[in-house]
Amino acid sequence: MLAHAVEQIVGEGNQGQEAAEPWTAPHRTSPGPWQRSPEIIHAIGWKGTALVLWHDCQIEKAENQERSRLEKMFAAVAPILPLDELQSKTAEDAEELRRGVRNGEHHSYFYLPKTSVGEFSMRDSYVNLRYIWSVRQVTLLPARKLSLAPEMLPSLYSTLFVFFTRYRLDMDPLCPKCGVSVPLVPALDTDDDGGPF
Repeated sequence: MLAHAVEQIVGEGNQGQEAAEPWTAPHRTSPGPWQRSPEIIHAIGWKGTALVLWHDCQIEKAENQERSRLEKMFAAVAPILPLDELQSKTAEDAEELRRGVRNGEHHSYFYLPKTSVGEFSMRDSYVNLRYIWSVRQVTLLPARKLSLAPEMLPSLYSTLFVFFTRYRLDMDPLCPKCGVSVPLVPALDTDDDGGPF
């Protein structure tokens, strides 16, 4: 209804002129989702701490050499929120929920322990995976505050896998036919220069 009403307003305002396209993609070379019948989505956002879910090389490529490639201009982020503000029906339920987040029992949350680096400090927190959002990389601050330690990455990957599929990722998978362990190796994108991700 809203799109139809705005189309009519735009059309009436241009009487005698060439009809304007009220809902067009921002760029003619936009990636697939915006090429046909785009939807107008109004969203309210605020600046805050977030976990960037793209690999470093995807961010650096966009910064260094691929700014003109629109699909490389975006990054997925998920908000980081203070764990002590996570609420439930009762105080006891809220404390039980927080304990479960710390222990990795809730697949929609990824626990981050308190940390401090230089002037930046963060109390016990969690990443809410229900609110993953794609944002333009220019909205990210120029300098990251922290990076996950390499030993935490498998835990994040496992949490993301379970969140999206509701299956557990076996870190030591066995071949069902021969019983030999199948090592997990990094996957490569077809447009990569050879580095993982």
